[in-house]
Amino acid sequence: MNDQFEHKLEEALNDAVTIPNSVLKKKELAFEEIRKSKKQKQTFSHKKIVAAMIAGLTIVGASVGVGVYGDSALAVVKEFFFVKDQGVQKAADNGYVQKVDENHVMKDNGITIQIKNVLYDKSKIAVSLQLKFEDKSLISKVTDLRMKYDLTDDKGRYIEKAEYTEGLTNENSKMLAGSEWSIQAGEEEGEITYNLIFHPMNSIDNIDSLNFNISSISLFAPLENKDVSYRTEAESQSNTVKENIEAWHENGLQLNKEIQGKWQGGIKLDSKFKGNQEIHFVPKQQPESVKIVSAEVLPTGTNITFERDTFGDIEEIKRQIKTIDSAILMDEKGKTYKSTLKGYTGTGDNGNTIKVKTFDVTTFDHVNHFKVLLKDVDGKDVVIDLAREEKK
Repeated sequence: MNDQFEHKLEEALNDAVTIPNSVLKKKELAFEEIRKSKKQKQTFSHKKIVAAMIAGLTIVGASVGVGVYGDSALAVVKEFFFVKDQGVQKAADNGYVQKVDENHVMKDNGITIQIKNVLYDKSKIAVSLQLKFEDKSLISKVTDLRMKYDLTDDKGRYIEKAEYTEGLTNENSKMLAGSEWSIQAGEEEGEITYNLIFHPMNSIDNIDSLNFNISSISLFAPLENKDVSYRTEAESQSNTVKENIEAWHENGLQLNKEIQGKWQGGIKLDSKFKGNQEIHFVPKQQPESVKIVSAEVLPTGTNITFERDTFGDIEEIKRQIKTIDSAILMDEKGKTYKSTLKGYTGTGDNGNTIKVKTFDVTTFDHVNHFKVLLKDVDGKDVVIDLAREEKK
């Protein structure tokens, strides 16, 4: 992948956009909070993960080997394009991925959807779908694609839910996830590869299968008219609320086609994803104002959980938040990792607030020792050693 291509791609991926909650269904609140606010209109700042339609898109020059899980990773790299999640991409490169046979297809209304690749650990699920269109002209200008769908596991737990305020319980909503996506479009073949990453707030465990129930596919193109009253034919016919359409236009997108249908299918997951894949680290010291509760390295990334005050002096809480957000991870070779944007905030069992910070260093980096670099409440540098916990 040449430097010019990577530079253009990074520029595209760093554009911050605002998309309505009802479009993205970013379920980064606890279930009860979602239920209570179901009638409110909210927006979320979301990173644009549109990594397609750059002329002559190819992925070449990757240094790839066969991972410890035995799959050939070269083919996987060509199908996975999780550029903004280096941890997931690294896992796929190292063979920690399940390639799905061609029998797992869903067909309706001139569109065939095949589940191509899937991987998961306790913090993320990644799925690659290939959509093949009988009418190739439908994707001639496509720069983004979104689907309305339910994604559940074999126990009926929702990872994604189209109508996310209906039919949810405390039990089946525990794995509701925030998500991000990227697309690769092949106009000549009439195909779009749709890569999804889900990162639930709660730990993912004991999944035997994933099941899709897709009800609509929306195709987007660059906005052609900036007049506030402008509507495409598809937008005029859609049931989408005005605020959502305006948000699309603000982000330079217009709805070109909305296709209704019924695409249902699932995949039984490999046993490679089961078992204790994580490596635990323990802090040798603690910062004065906040606490490191846990640190674990997974096949798709590292999670460090901090704890801070929930109540008390507002200025002190602000300083604690600033300390946590300053966290940088350094490995034993001196390589540093900045936190990704996929962390979340919740409430611990003791009532204090927890903040999970995530980093793109994985079990495939084979790190045995870390340092957490922080700025304390007074702005001084603090170094916390994380030692690998030996299995008992």
